[in-house]
Amino acid sequence: MRPAGPDDVLALLELLEAVERKRFRPPDDWSASTRVVENEHGLSGFALLRGPIGTGIQVSIAGTDVSVRRRLLSWALAAASEQRASRLSLWLEKGRTEWLAGQGFHLARPFWRMDRPDLEAVPEGRLPAGFRLISRDQGLVGDEVWFQSRNAGFADHWNFAADSAESFERRRRDSDHWLQLLALNALNADPAAVAFSSVIELGDERRQPVGYVEEVATLPPFRRRGLARALTIEALGRLRERGARSASLNVDALNPTQAYALYRTLGFEVAREYEVWERALDRTSS
Repeated sequence: MRPAGPDDVLALLELLEAVERKRFRPPDDWSASTRVVENEHGLSGFALLRGPIGTGIQVSIAGTDVSVRRRLLSWALAAASEQRASRLSLWLEKGRTEWLAGQGFHLARPFWRMDRPDLEAVPEGRLPAGFRLISRDQGLVGDEVWFQSRNAGFADHWNFAADSAESFERRRRDSDHWLQLLALNALNADPAAVAFSSVIELGDERRQPVGYVEEVATLPPFRRRGLARALTIEALGRLRERGARSASLNVDALNPTQAYALYRTLGFEVAREYEVWERALDRTSS
């Protein structure tokens, strides 16, 4: 087992499932946050730590067999404990979690990937009266408004982790055709809702490239006014203009606002089911 490096990226992507390929970003510190396992044929396993996410750390693990995945999991547990994380979590496809048996993990949350097979006949939608739309390329507000609005819109969501200026800039820099939309209160220019999306080639069964609706967040005082619907529709149209031929998004299946119901009205249907599994870590040991 050894740390991964930039020269391993192509082989790593071959190991990862589509959902993980989409989320893969080269780490700032390969040595601290990655490990690969090799055999005579090349790479047989890969682990990448992400975090901190709140007080926890997330790990992505791909391996050709159970023994490789469990070996990488042991490393991830030790590395997360050294970083004094409160928990380690994994995002796995439903029904493919048997290798976690006996490892001390529990099911924490179900998530869905919802797909729209094409971007033809996107429903019409306008912002409700009293709001106006801006995009990042207009340069009307500073970067801090974007990530602070995102944080305020997600603060009461499950497993919330705030973006900083640095983490937000990294996400924007690492995404292709990154699109930012913001709804403002027309009376005082206060942020009301925000949406982030991108265009990405995934090489799977979806029509490529895929327009990914990354996040749609409405600030609490402005919910239930149609802002999320309007921003999602606007994002779909702009993703199509940037070359996307289908669209996808990930949604919390237990979302208290039932965002998935909104997405169904816009032509999205559940395509894959995923689960977040977690294990609590002892933060008292040195």
